[in-house]
Amino acid sequence: MTQVFSGLYFDGSHAGPQKAEIIIRNGRLEITLPEKGLKKTFSAPDLSGYELAAKDRIIIRAKGYPQQLLDIRSSACIDLFRQHFPHVREASGPLQRIFQSGYSGLLFLLLFVAGMLTAFYVYGIPYLGDIAARLFPVAYEKQLGESLYGQMIRQYTVDSTQTQLANELAKEIDFQSDYEMRFTVVTHDQKNAFALPGGHIVIFSGILYIMEDYTELAGLMAHEAAHVHQRHTLRVLFRSLSSYILISLIFNDITGIIVDNVHTLRKLAFSRSFEREADLEGLRILAHNHIDPEGMLRLFEHLMEATPAGSEPEFLRTHPLTRHRIQYLQEAIRQGAYPPKSSTRMQEIWERMQASLRQQ
Repeated sequence: MTQVFSGLYFDGSHAGPQKAEIIIRNGRLEITLPEKGLKKTFSAPDLSGYELAAKDRIIIRAKGYPQQLLDIRSSACIDLFRQHFPHVREASGPLQRIFQSGYSGLLFLLLFVAGMLTAFYVYGIPYLGDIAARLFPVAYEKQLGESLYGQMIRQYTVDSTQTQLANELAKEIDFQSDYEMRFTVVTHDQKNAFALPGGHIVIFSGILYIMEDYTELAGLMAHEAAHVHQRHTLRVLFRSLSSYILISLIFNDITGIIVDNVHTLRKLAFSRSFEREADLEGLRILAHNHIDPEGMLRLFEHLMEATPAGSEPEFLRTHPLTRHRIQYLQEAIRQGAYPPKSSTRMQEIWERMQASLRQQ
């Protein structure tokens, strides 16, 4: 008794399939299209190959253009086709082999997909976040910085006298940047400073107490200004909050998402490459202004000296300091043309800052 199989026939000229009845006998493949009343017959030379999409599903392809194919779901049809067409080539790709291997193949596929998604989440999304930060308009960056500053500064007590004097000293420095650097000194015993996107730089008063001269403060300012100019804070923030930011871009509320996560900002640590870039650009700023670049190194040394054994200053937690970093700074100072000149104006401002600190 001749067995008739049901399947779908694609003629290559129309996108949709046509219902077909298939008979395999005497080395021939006979197709009937009931809706059109047509019949087609294929022999082995007419077929280019077949694929097993599953254990009970076969896709048979015909030669020529446009390509015709049959999609049949029947394990009996597969066995019969192989008997009558033993020389027709099986084209089985990796995906087909996975599906054919049953539960173990599907489990492998699921684990592979899960691994790819995890890798994208861990590496891909932060990378996209960094690209987004680089393309972020400067006007929006400044607006974001203002929002972050307004949210963060509420946590601290601003020292208005020190803030005024710090900005007076900063006006004596050409930061070689299109960003306007605005310094705020807050009363806090932490020895730290951090830059916000767009130009706001916050200095904790604790770090001022360990400085010996204005060149150390100028070195700190130049370093933080370099972070602003190179958009390091924005890029680290986008990397850290990349999944939130990508979602917020969809809903057009990026500022709200970042401000809601403002508590993470001070915990963000710069990479070694960012620190190197800020160090070297900071040295260039100091050289451009004829300020002794050794002040930056002395500041790092004072930070280490003022740190109790077994602990780490807040500044060095967010601005990692390594032996290699000190070495390349020393080497850059040795090789660079850094003829320092003393500044009477900056020295006068520094002395006023010290006098104000002693009164507190």
